Amino acid sequence: QNETKSLEDVRRPRAPQAEVYAAIIADLQAAAGVLPLGYTGRDVGRATSGAAKALLAKVYLQYGNVAGGGAAAFQQAEQYARQVIASGRYQLLPSYATVFTSENNAEVIFDIQNTRSPGAGGHMCDQFAPRPLPAQTDFPWCDSQNPSFGVEWPFYYSYHANDTRRAATW
Repeated sequence: QNETKSLEDVRRPRAPQAEVYAAIIADLQAAAGVLPLGYTGRDVGRATSGAAKALLAKVYLQYGNVAGGGAAAFQQAEQYARQVIASGRYQLLPSYATVFTSENNAEVIFDIQNTRSPGAGGHMCDQFAPRPLPAQTDFPWCDSQNPSFGVEWPFYYSYHANDTRRAATW
C-alpha cells in the first residue's frame, strides 16, 4: 500500500492475496460512491458508478472462487450485479451484432472509446484476428502477420458460417 519511490522498493515481498483484494474492493467501492451514473458530450466513455459496481461484481466472483472469499464473496457479487441491473441503465440488445455497430449502446457498461477512421483509433484486427492464409478472403481489410493475441483458424471456423456471432465478431 506504499508507493514505489526507488529500485529498492520493488524488492519488497508481495502483499498477501487477501490484502490485495481488500485494497481493490475498497478502491472500487469508493469509486462507485462518487462516480456519476453517466456522462454526456466529450465525457462519454469515462468510468461510471455502474462500471465500478460491475467490476466489483467481477472482483467478488474471482475472490470467491480463487482467493478464499467463498459464499460471502459470491453474495457480494450478486448484490453488486443486481444493483447494476436495477439501475435500469443497461440491457441486452435484441441483436448481438448491434453491440459492435452502435457505440455506447445500452449493453455497454464500460468500454474504450475507439474510432474506425483511417489513421486514427485502434487497429483491432491487427491485434486479434487470425493471421491471413494464402488467398484468404475472410479478412480483406486486415493484413496482420503478427497479431498480439492471435486467434487460431480452427477457433474461427468452429462458428458455423450462418452463425450471426461469427459475422458480427470477426
